[in-house]
Amino acid sequence: MPQVIAAMPSPAPPVATYANIRMPLDAYLISHQGRTAIYRAIEVLTARCMRARGFSFPATAAAAASTSADVRPEPYGINDPAQAARYGYGDRPSAGDPRDGSTGERRGKHTRPWPAPQQSSAYWLALTGGVPSATSATASAHVPATITPGCIRAASAYVLRAGAASHHHIAVDLAGELAWKAMNDTARDARVASAENAWSACMAEQGFHYRTPGAAANARWPSQPGRAEIATARTDVACKHRVDLPGIWLAVEAGYENHLIAANAAGLRALSRFQAAAVRRAEQILLSRP
Repeated sequence: MPQVIAAMPSPAPPVATYANIRMPLDAYLISHQGRTAIYRAIEVLTARCMRARGFSFPATAAAAASTSADVRPEPYGINDPAQAARYGYGDRPSAGDPRDGSTGERRGKHTRPWPAPQQSSAYWLALTGGVPSATSATASAHVPATITPGCIRAASAYVLRAGAASHHHIAVDLAGELAWKAMNDTARDARVASAENAWSACMAEQGFHYRTPGAAANARWPSQPGRAEIATARTDVACKHRVDLPGIWLAVEAGYENHLIAANAAGLRALSRFQAAAVRRAEQILLSRP
């Protein structure tokens, strides 16, 4: 059981969702705009390097994943009545999604675009410095020490070195790791457990028997949401609002985040400087491209 940390004031309903509040550690997570600049700068340099090596590189591969706004996963599940009524426990289509929006899609179906794995070994060697194994369709292959780093690795190092130059021991994942710890501590907190018990009792009153929102969301629902799933999801959201589960969760989690920020202040300040330097370099690269 984690140390009990004082909760922040609960967000006023119906604000209790990551989409419309700012959590304490968000100040140390690189912004959507900054991440987009970094992705696109790496992409520009990678394409330039690949052309020099006699290959083309798709100009939208790396940045495509950066075009959507930052959305933290809701640890307590769906919280939007309209989404529940239309998609059940499926994901709401994002802006620009070619789907017609009539059905929800299960998590994990869409992955980040990447050059087709059918490319030649020479292509992958130029891009990554290594060749994907027969069982891997990603470009994260091991880079042998005796081979010049691939274009994408060299481009990443160039964009990020501005931040790393003056901070050799930056924990670049510190903010994300702390946010993950705060979320896990919150999930085990007695105050959240009490709210989940109240949610479960509310669901049972309506004939739905689940111990936690996760159990409801991860039930064996069909690939397309039907009436049973939608009815469950709608009741799920209504019960969350009735017992204020999202508000209690976020208030408790904010308390844990503030505690972790105070305990890791120096590392987080260094991380902020690193991120700012990397974003400035990326923006300079984008401004100077032909």
